[in-house]
Amino acid sequence: MLYPFTKAGKDTYYASSELAQRINLIQHLIQNSEQLLLILAEAGCGKTALLHQVTKQVNEHWWVYQINASSALSQDSLLSGILTAFNVKAEGKETATLQENLRSHIAATRYNSQLPVLIVDDAHLLPLPTLKAVVDLALSGEMQTRMRVILSCEPQITSILATPEFEIVHDTLIHTLDVPRLSKAQIYEYIKAYLYSTPYGHMRPFTDEILQTIYDESAGVPAEINLLAEQVLHRYINQYQPEQAASPSAGGQSRRLSLITLLAMTLLAAGGVLYLQYPELFTSPSKMPSAPYEKLYEADNDYSRPSLEPLPDPVFPQSEIEHSVYPPSQTTIIEEPVQDIPIKTTPPVVTTAPVIAPSIPPSPKPTTIQPSDTVLDTTSLHPHTWLQKQNANHYTIQLLGAHDLLNLKRFLATHQLTDMALFKTRYNDKAWFVLLQGSYANREQAEQVIKGFSPELLAVTRPWIRTFSSIQSQLKTQP
Repeated sequence: MLYPFTKAGKDTYYASSELAQRINLIQHLIQNSEQLLLILAEAGCGKTALLHQVTKQVNEHWWVYQINASSALSQDSLLSGILTAFNVKAEGKETATLQENLRSHIAATRYNSQLPVLIVDDAHLLPLPTLKAVVDLALSGEMQTRMRVILSCEPQITSILATPEFEIVHDTLIHTLDVPRLSKAQIYEYIKAYLYSTPYGHMRPFTDEILQTIYDESAGVPAEINLLAEQVLHRYINQYQPEQAASPSAGGQSRRLSLITLLAMTLLAAGGVLYLQYPELFTSPSKMPSAPYEKLYEADNDYSRPSLEPLPDPVFPQSEIEHSVYPPSQTTIIEEPVQDIPIKTTPPVVTTAPVIAPSIPPSPKPTTIQPSDTVLDTTSLHPHTWLQKQNANHYTIQLLGAHDLLNLKRFLATHQLTDMALFKTRYNDKAWFVLLQGSYANREQAEQVIKGFSPELLAVTRPWIRTFSSIQSQLKTQP
């Protein structure tokens, strides 16, 4: 059974006022700014869905090439793919030739009043040489040979761009946008919007209690909201509406009844023929024991989506079972086929902000990477269990990420910081060590702490405020 949340962000898109503003701003920046644009958000926050809305409403003068990044995408493969989209054969050519040919076609395209736009989703997954090639297309060379570049990525990319390989970024202004999480009130509108135009629109499984649970468990992340909402809807249908679980549409129910009637008539006719020819078969009929009613619906409990415990089974009073149609949502809902639609938007005021100052100087290459407790003095750091015990909705500040623990050791020795923690994840198929500072009940507290950091610290890193829930999710995936 497919639920409305399975297609969230594809066929239908919930556009809160904040998201609608960001879509308009992205379109304006593409048209009017030569700077690199970063869309930063944690996994599941809706970066891909937002980009989908941007590309559905492209300007008629844009030439758009979009890719989904992966750690296997080489620099030559990227350049060849863009050239192929320009209808230029690129097989077997060297990197320098690919770069030269691409720059020429970008210039020719812009000369013909078209604007080449490169959109990279999950750009943080790119190998460093490929990511550098993308950044160079946006920031290096003569203005007429550059592409507009949008990178959709997780905020850890700020640590990557702070490395010496990306010196071009350090002295350049770039734009950054976030994708905000949903508030509790927006979660209600989000769920109502996707239910309204479906066969489940008359149901009311989402009580205030359940909405609060979804908000607490998801922390406002749309991907988590989708999974939790589908789970609640599935349980509700199987517990209170079994006949609708089997047949969610009136048309399907009618067809099913017709087939059952035809089958019954066929069986009766066959039985009559057998009775006339072999009456002895019907002299001692045996009765089959009838199964209890509830056993008929055991198969409905086979739910294909992963369990999201500890979300409790919803308990509904009998009054909640009655049909009650949701009113139409007042929030902007886009339900259009995927196609290029020329639009004209009023450009908003554009503000720019300096991004990353000169990064940490490279350290001598170590012969081997030792375990963290032998290379890095961990006595001043919180133990690993501290991260798991923090409130998932609280915030921390990510200061630095690096493949080499010696870089983190030098950073800690230079900047005397307290309330620090370290955790290990993976980037580009290698160990990636991340330094965190503090635990804060809200984002505002963390922002005040960042304002108090020294200029020397801010010169070598760009602090990133993130939730403990995102870190705890990463810890669960590590061996």
